Amino acid sequence: MGPTQDRVLALADELDLERFPTYNGGRTSSFTAGARRAIEAPSEAAGPVLADVGQAQFRLDRMARRVPLDAPWQAKRAGDWDAQTVETWLRRNMRTSGGRGCSASGYAPFLPPSRPICPPALPLLQPLRRLLDRLFNVKDGAQEERIVGGSQLLALRLAERLAGPVVLSAATRRITQDDDGVVVAADGHELRARHVVVAVPPLLAGHIDYEPGLPPWRDQLTQRMPMGSVTKCMAVYDEPFWRATV
Repeated sequence: MGPTQDRVLALADELDLERFPTYNGGRTSSFTAGARRAIEAPSEAAGPVLADVGQAQFRLDRMARRVPLDAPWQAKRAGDWDAQTVETWLRRNMRTSGGRGCSASGYAPFLPPSRPICPPALPLLQPLRRLLDRLFNVKDGAQEERIVGGSQLLALRLAERLAGPVVLSAATRRITQDDDGVVVAADGHELRARHVVVAVPPLLAGHIDYEPGLPPWRDQLTQRMPMGSVTKCMAVYDEPFWRATV
């Protein structure tokens, strides 16, 4: 978690979860063409690939500062930026293939795989809603703090507040809405409530049968917003042995 993520920070505090700063010391290691290079200071990162990434990130962040977070369509160049893709911008504004691949990899966790360096359907205006520095950095960025015991504690502590049990392994098949509320039909279960929150990726939400049906614009969205294809693995060691060699 980090600055500007106000709601999840507030939720962590509400649930009495302890936070600690992410380790951010030592030197940076750069891996290019299979070779590892330790960087003592940013001024040493003057290779063509890293320089290419740096200038692109500087330009994108400068553009992002012109985009209102709550109303990105009101940006002066919103039309131009929404009419081109991230891939198009990277190919036009970066000189090295390694730099383009490095920059594109920053969007990989949120996007589906494709042959181009970025999914062709990703408009440039979408990532401009956030500063890349804020997204990738540790200090003053999205990686600044972690939760003691892991971020899953957010969900576990919220589940403890519920009056009834949390039902797992029961896929929702149908949601029916009427004047009295909603009825959710899942595998082996049927639940009635005043409201329902569908908190699954849009593509999976589109597999649910709705009565009445979803508005056409929402139905179109669920068909055109695939999930990212990324698996995250966390390796745990007794001590950070690698810091002595970096």
